[in-house]
Amino acid sequence: MDLSIVDLERFTVDIPFREVPARNLYRELPDFTFFEVFRVTLKCGAVGTGEVLRFYYPWGETKDQIVAESMGQNACELMWDDSIGHGFQMALFDAVGKALELPVHALLGKKVHDTAPMSWWAIDMPPEDWASECRMALDLGYLDFKTKGRPWFDIYAQMAAIHDVVPENFRFDLDFNATLLDSDHAIPIVKELQSLLPNFYICEGPITGVEESRKLREAVTVPIAHHAGSLATQLRDEVCDGYVLTGGASSILRQGTVCGEFDRPFWLQQVGSGLTAAFSMHLMSVLTHATWPSVSCHQLYKEDLLSTPIEVVEGFARIPDGPGLGVEIDEGALERLRLEQPYAGYNPERLIEVLWPNGARFYYSSGNQLWKDAQKGNMPVFIKDVTTRVVPDDGAARWRELHTQALESPVREGQAGA
Repeated sequence: MDLSIVDLERFTVDIPFREVPARNLYRELPDFTFFEVFRVTLKCGAVGTGEVLRFYYPWGETKDQIVAESMGQNACELMWDDSIGHGFQMALFDAVGKALELPVHALLGKKVHDTAPMSWWAIDMPPEDWASECRMALDLGYLDFKTKGRPWFDIYAQMAAIHDVVPENFRFDLDFNATLLDSDHAIPIVKELQSLLPNFYICEGPITGVEESRKLREAVTVPIAHHAGSLATQLRDEVCDGYVLTGGASSILRQGTVCGEFDRPFWLQQVGSGLTAAFSMHLMSVLTHATWPSVSCHQLYKEDLLSTPIEVVEGFARIPDGPGLGVEIDEGALERLRLEQPYAGYNPERLIEVLWPNGARFYYSSGNQLWKDAQKGNMPVFIKDVTTRVVPDDGAARWRELHTQALESPVREGQAGA
């Protein structure tokens, strides 16, 4: 059987968001809908499909030179090279699995899990939108909700809204991205959130710094998670209880094995449509400590590129056992969502307003600018009754003036406070 690569087709698809994610992700990630699809053909006739979000969560870049040099190479050898890019790598694993009539997990190692815990993901949203997403997650069999804790929303109102709609066995994971600043802020806030929602399950990236992280970990009972970096250093410093693993197949297998040796749980965070979710499930199936619910974000979209969506029952999805990724591609959706030209960028003008309870208003031109301002400590750290919205462009001079100023730096009207 000849596993040499003879062709690679690449094209862009635009998969629209569902309504609730759409109105919230527009604030920070308006182009989170664009994917590059890879279709690789082997000389034996096997065809594999992969994908990657454009400019978000990719590891390695599939440059034209990589594609040119891959022609004629053995796919079984090349697929282990993370530097070729996520979409290309996924397509190669899918093609080789189909050629050998083996599921991807059989190529990765020994299967130790038949099912994978799955998490429903959402960005920071008003309380009513979080509650709506949790209800939908429950209806579709999910029992874990991962989202973002942000000081520009009332986290206490958000937690209360979730508490009203979820059962006791529905777990909640909160990613702060270092916006809790330090242990003095983090300890009382995390403790209060635990009291509001006892099923607060995992606290991700609350603060940075070894000593500060240790203080927090010792003071609270909720498990602390961090993205895996230098695992040797992180494990030595004992700053967290588990990890978030991202990257290519070789990197994840290597890091996942280390976590297993040190008895540290983790979740995989490979973001995309149902294709990426399936690939992630195959990786989880061979890693003993892949026991925290994985994050793929495929629930954000109206379509997930699969003929049959991944079914979740009581929080778990069954690992596919068919050849390759073991899922059937929705060819009609691929054709319908395909763009004539490659992705050229989508960054609409936005004016983001944060309204503080004392009446002060802060304005920003992007979600990234908002993040950086919070991480620098330039706003109150998680107080009640704060709200955030995207201000519609009404064509008035004030909107244009505020936006122009915000492009340079945050605009502050008043001193923020309770």
